[in-house]
Amino acid sequence: MKIEDGYVIFEPTDNVKIEPKRISGHSFVELLGLNKFTLKGDALLYMFNILHRNVADIYQKRGEFAEKLVKRWLEQRGKTCITYDSKIIKYTNFPTNKNFGGVIDIDLPVERTLVEVKSKSMSKYSIIKQTKPLDEIYQAMLYAYLSGYKTFTMQWVFFDEQTEDEIFRGLKPTTLQNVKGISAVYQVDKSDIFIKMWQAKEIVDDFIKTKKIELKDISEKCFVELNKQNFNKKENEEQEVELIEEDLFTFNEADFEDMGF
Repeated sequence: MKIEDGYVIFEPTDNVKIEPKRISGHSFVELLGLNKFTLKGDALLYMFNILHRNVADIYQKRGEFAEKLVKRWLEQRGKTCITYDSKIIKYTNFPTNKNFGGVIDIDLPVERTLVEVKSKSMSKYSIIKQTKPLDEIYQAMLYAYLSGYKTFTMQWVFFDEQTEDEIFRGLKPTTLQNVKGISAVYQVDKSDIFIKMWQAKEIVDDFIKTKKIELKDISEKCFVELNKQNFNKKENEEQEVELIEEDLFTFNEADFEDMGF
């Protein structure tokens, strides 16, 4: 790796694979600058496993719990829901699409729509009630578009501190009545999403061709990590996360009473 004329340039000796690959929903919105916490260059570094994205296990546990909770809630209302094992489907619901991929949270094929679930701390409730995160909406819109659906639902699930703590510690929550939810149904804007897909692909294609990223597009945090990298492939591989036990997802009717969905 070298720095030249305001660019970070990767060289053949760096032992990194910068080859064509699918753009996931997360990478899609980050490449477009819709996620205010991740710069375009950071997104490329994560997407190509040059840097490892550190996501705390506890938040993955909370996210998995939220998806199970919403699925059960929908099924109680007569919805036919399908969820997918990421490993079995090789991390994409769209295997014939060479450019874009990702995993749908909850598929409702009978109704030809899907639900994207996002878990949050209760402190975010009033913020999201007022202003919905565009990056999360466009991630879901991408999956709906790739599925050929005209609509999709965003379901935000908010956990109070006690419920979060119980989930994080691998306990079955005793305070589900404190959980709140915000739902919003959106239409797929085909022209808008198509343009954004083209823009994201252009960014990725340019990186594959030139093997370089502008310094201004890399955050200070990622730049520091990049300078520490020895480009050891094993250190950049995805890490397994031990998720919570399946019996925590066995909900009783009483669990859903007064839940703010």
